[in-house]
Amino acid sequence: EPGTEPAELSGIEGEAPLKKALLERAGRPLAPRQLEAEYRKIVAAREIAETLARLESTGSRAIYRSVDVRDPVAVAAAIDEAAAVLGARPAGIVHGAGVLADRRIADKSDEDFDRVYRTKVEGLRAVLEATRRADLRFVALFGSSTGRFGRVGPADYSAGNEVLARYAQRTAKLRPC
Repeated sequence: EPGTEPAELSGIEGEAPLKKALLERAGRPLAPRQLEAEYRKIVAAREIAETLARLESTGSRAIYRSVDVRDPVAVAAAIDEAAAVLGARPAGIVHGAGVLADRRIADKSDEDFDRVYRTKVEGLRAVLEATRRADLRFVALFGSSTGRFGRVGPADYSAGNEVLARYAQRTAKLRPC
């Protein structure tokens, strides 16, 4: 679930004012990277809350859970929880998980490659496995033209997106919606 925003930050809009408030709230100097991380965390939580509110305003019921999509147990638990709370199995999948660690392959660590690639590929496998008994009406996979055409730096991301495209073709044949 998105965290509750500290009351003293409520209503503060705009990057500069929000960062200033975060610095004041910390009561000590923050490194630029640390301040940026705190700022992005607040903005992301606001976007999640806004999206959930917009969905609910249309009459939809929605819940939000943050899990490591590479962890099939966590993915299955989140989907099972959603099914229990909402009273229905998933009707569709939207898989757009991805992380970036753009560097030339020679400069990339094995851990970076693994994290980027597995988020796309293992994440999709975990979601497909967790929904294999669901009567899906759609499967939407968000890839990138980088998977097809490449780009300097994201070899892992490109490979993951190309695998995603192949999974889409295979899933369309095995699980027509």
